[in-house]
Amino acid sequence: MTIKRSLEKKVLIKISHQLVKILAERKIDPFLLTYSAFGLTLFAALLYSLSKGSGLFIAIAGFILLLSGFLDALDGELARTLKKVSRKGSFLDSVLDKLGEVFIALGIFISKTTSALLVILFITCSLLVSYVRAKSEQLGVEVMGVGIAERAERIIILAVTSFFYPIWNFSLEYGLLLITLLSVITIIQRILYVYKQLL
Repeated sequence: MTIKRSLEKKVLIKISHQLVKILAERKIDPFLLTYSAFGLTLFAALLYSLSKGSGLFIAIAGFILLLSGFLDALDGELARTLKKVSRKGSFLDSVLDKLGEVFIALGIFISKTTSALLVILFITCSLLVSYVRAKSEQLGVEVMGVGIAERAERIIILAVTSFFYPIWNFSLEYGLLLITLLSVITIIQRILYVYKQLL
């Protein structure tokens, strides 16, 4: 685990400790958080698709997306607390994360608030970040924490730039561009890291 990932985990645990404790005491199934996070992502995608340039819809979509990301981070912590970590849960979580990203991109594409080419580049590079991780883990190399823009960073950038959309109509476009550029850097970082590990 890298220093960056270790620091992120410590911050997340500090922020979410009490909430996870309450959920664990009530025996809430981690899968409920996984499904809830995915449901919120679909809702955010719907808001993006219906926005048609409405700043309010896009800002709300950004907030919902951020909440979804938070729940998605909690499900793993809750599973570890309840000792319910499983390969099934890990698989489902990863698949729903990728489906969620695709639906978000589709929602933004339908809204026509940004360039279609930029949306395509955004989702392509985001999925490639995950693909490089999946392939490297298949080869026995762990890359979690490697790279400047993992899923959490991409969600935060997209959410924050959505918040600013009502007062600056280009914020979402610049957000997608930034995510795309950082994703390319992350892909390169991971490829180089894995290549060195496989020498």
